[in-house]
Amino acid sequence: MRILLCLSLCFAVLLSGCASIVCGSDKRVFISSVPTGADFTIENARGYVTSEGVTPATVSLKRGRGWFKAGDYKITFSKEGCRQTTFPMEQGLETGWYIVGNLFFGGLIGIVIVDPLTGAMWDIQDVRVSLDCD
Repeated sequence: MRILLCLSLCFAVLLSGCASIVCGSDKRVFISSVPTGADFTIENARGYVTSEGVTPATVSLKRGRGWFKAGDYKITFSKEGCRQTTFPMEQGLETGWYIVGNLFFGGLIGIVIVDPLTGAMWDIQDVRVSLDCD
């Protein structure tokens, strides 16, 4: 019975991805601007609006959009009296939990399957922008 329990525990650990467990598939991103009160719109890689609001704000975004694909968002800011600004949101590997965590806990299955499918391997940076105003 102990062997079965031990094997089950080992199997569960091997089928987990460290970044998926710790970070999850969504990321809360803080959006701010100078001056404050700017309207913003976030579009995903397909051009669909995923979030919109007024700065400062916090939004929840999906980290990935498929196996080994980052979310790839772009954000547009607009405010009366300021030039409209659009740029891609910075997104990179969640190196701490994805790489180092999986070396110790998630293993090859976490690195190649679980974290890439859930998108947890990706990190999205907070956005702070200074608008060009008259």
